[in-house]
Amino acid sequence: MNTLISLLVLGFLLVMIYYSYTMAIESKYQLAQSLGVSMFLPSLAIPVAMAAAAVQLVLNYLLKLKNRDAGRHEAKIIDI
Repeated sequence: MNTLISLLVLGFLLVMIYYSYTMAIESKYQLAQSLGVSMFLPSLAIPVAMAAAAVQLVLNYLLKLKNRDAGRHEAKIIDI
């Protein structure tokens, strides 16, 4: 069950990375009215955050898998 949930969440994160990156590319020529800067960098925050969450999910899943194979029941928090 844990594997299924992890795969569903990973799929969601990958979809979010794809669509938010295309949104960031489309906002390349939009300018913020107050500062006059491109909206590309603020829009890029979403796919970067989703990619970081996907990396954290995969690392956490691998750690749980390793601990299960070793017979340990404790999971440590990975801080990246």
